[in-house]
Amino acid sequence: MCARCGYNGLVSDAVSPPHRVVSNLPSRDTGFVGRQAELTRVRTALRASGRTVIAGPSGIGRTSLSLEYAHRSADEYDGIWWLTASRAELVGGQLAQAAYAAGLADPDVTDPAALEALANAIAGGARWLLILDDVVAEPWLPPGAHVILTVAALGTLETRAERETEVASVLPRRPETPMAPGLPHPPETSAAPGPPHQPETDASSDDAVAPRWFDSALDFGESPLGPLRPEDTASLLRQRVPGPPPELAELGDMPFAVSQAAALLSLGDVPDTALTSPTTGTGIAIDRLDRDHPAAAQLLCLCAVLASSPVPVDLFTRSLNLLPGPLGGVSPQDFYSLIDTLTSYGLVATGVDGLRTHPLVQEAVRVRLGAAEDICRSYAGSLVTAALPPDSDDPSSWSRWVALAPHVLATGSRPAAYRLVLCLLRRASPHAARTMAADLHASWLAALGLDHPDTRRMAVALARAHQALGEPQAALILTAPAELDASRRPAALDDALALSARQERLRRLDTHASAVTALGDAVRGHDLHRAALAGCLDVLGSDHPDTLRAGRGLARCRYQLGSHGAAGDLLSDIVDRSRRVLGPDHPDTLSAASDLAVTLTASGVHTEALALCSDTLTRRRRVLGSAHPHTLASWHSLATIRYAMGSRTEARRLYQDVLSRRTDLLGPDNPDTLRTAHSLSIALLAGGAVLPARLLLDDTLDRLTHTLGTAHPLTADVRETRERALVRMGGMPRRPRRPAPRRGRR
Repeated sequence: MCARCGYNGLVSDAVSPPHRVVSNLPSRDTGFVGRQAELTRVRTALRASGRTVIAGPSGIGRTSLSLEYAHRSADEYDGIWWLTASRAELVGGQLAQAAYAAGLADPDVTDPAALEALANAIAGGARWLLILDDVVAEPWLPPGAHVILTVAALGTLETRAERETEVASVLPRRPETPMAPGLPHPPETSAAPGPPHQPETDASSDDAVAPRWFDSALDFGESPLGPLRPEDTASLLRQRVPGPPPELAELGDMPFAVSQAAALLSLGDVPDTALTSPTTGTGIAIDRLDRDHPAAAQLLCLCAVLASSPVPVDLFTRSLNLLPGPLGGVSPQDFYSLIDTLTSYGLVATGVDGLRTHPLVQEAVRVRLGAAEDICRSYAGSLVTAALPPDSDDPSSWSRWVALAPHVLATGSRPAAYRLVLCLLRRASPHAARTMAADLHASWLAALGLDHPDTRRMAVALARAHQALGEPQAALILTAPAELDASRRPAALDDALALSARQERLRRLDTHASAVTALGDAVRGHDLHRAALAGCLDVLGSDHPDTLRAGRGLARCRYQLGSHGAAGDLLSDIVDRSRRVLGPDHPDTLSAASDLAVTLTASGVHTEALALCSDTLTRRRRVLGSAHPHTLASWHSLATIRYAMGSRTEARRLYQDVLSRRTDLLGPDNPDTLRTAHSLSIALLAGGAVLPARLLLDDTLDRLTHTLGTAHPLTADVRETRERALVRMGGMPRRPRRPAPRRGRR
């Protein structure tokens, strides 16, 4: 039986269908010559260790080499995916696109779920080649894939001290020891569904979660990629220039310089004696283009201030009316002749993914622009903003966001950058959102000041990312002016700008209220959430997502204050509205449903709570992935419901599994991790395991005191449970606390 096609080998005339490779590879470089030894070394390295690094300065041909290897080896892989890695926080979204393209994940699931599907496929035997171009920081990549990385220079890569959890947690490790020493793992049982167990890995090795691609001598053949051989340079020139190849020794056999010179010489009127350095050919081509083809020169200027990633052609054709002449007066039909002109000059390359401009060309153009670069960047920003999808909440738009994200950051368009951060949050990528928002907020704070509307908007987006990562103190600091904003109201609410400002103030207030509540002050949080909800109802209406989010925050405060009935009534309405407005699988809808299940459990409505929690868990596993913090929250709720219904052994097993995974995913000091530890200790006490419960409670209380303080309600609850354990043990004094280094998030 053929493993690929499924045909029986006894059927002599069976024909295997053609091998389909899922790929987004750029077009092949038609000017590629030589490099046979280098290609062999790439193959040898990939077969030996599954990865290799191609290093060398810009223009040496590292991208062309990796691209050529991928095209030649396409039949050896099930998937080949090209990723632009100059911004590490954008790699995860590009990997998710690979999973969607391969049919491994539905296009409406978030990045973590798509990455989990890709990692599972590779772990199951799917053969993937991932090419990360222009890597500057250590990324996470699914174990088992072949990986080619191109870098500017060996030894200059940053190692990420903290990886993006939504990526690195795709295959979570299970700790070899629990949080508290002496607490055994419960026996495995099939009594209840739990988080799927991943293949056993060596928990002492960091490669069990995320291989560190740059730790050892993974350089390309222990030396950077060098220039072409002279005979290969001559071969490249013969392809493009009629007659005997000219002598261009001054170019140093640099592939980009030779290709640029060949393109220029093929146009004629340029003596080879004018090409006196690796950069003169580019300069001559730009000057001639500016003289003879002003519209094409304007297009090149726009490409120079965009990212070196592919630029979709419709970025220009859909919004030519936003540009000045002569480019602004070109019809969409004539626009493609400008692209032909640029390619004939060797200044851009084309492919199915759009226009690519070499970084050296971009640099040369920007030098010539001088002070006009800012003007050009402003026009490019207008094009990018116009090309962005109107709704970052719509999963069908996410592939477009991924394609345009590098250009959003390159142009510095503040409205577009703000919407990009919101899109990352919607795609359940809070680490990437936090990294990007922190950089943008710091930059805007320095350039615009604290009170500029864009700075304030980005502060709220950054605070939301911090909250999603369980960092309420950082969110509190960023949203500190929110309570003052609550009493301020624009003079003219009928004005669109004033309405937008009011909406941003309400978002800031609601985010601030959530941070206050998370830090233990449910009374004050209740008042702030109530003010935010009233403002949202007044300004935005009852069905707006911001209104639903504020109502959910208010319901959580009511629950914490013991008003379970009032919380349940509010949440029931929010769940119904969210399903109608946002859809049943939207993360906000699932969060509201999860909160309602918890509230129903506290009210004693266990059967309804179990059905709602099970449905929410199923949907979260599909949309967010099995390792996402929200999915683990649903598993925690399931354990709580099972415990309340009397299935205490089953609940204990679930709590232990969730604690293990939350410890690995969020760190041992995260409040959610400690909340699960507390619930597990209660289950242990109920089962008669008093000593393990006591050890776990001691450890949990130590961590909570350090993390949230002695006055936090969760700390008080754990302290009370520990006192009950002491009574059960006959008043045994607490064991001395061992000196330990300062704990931090792993």
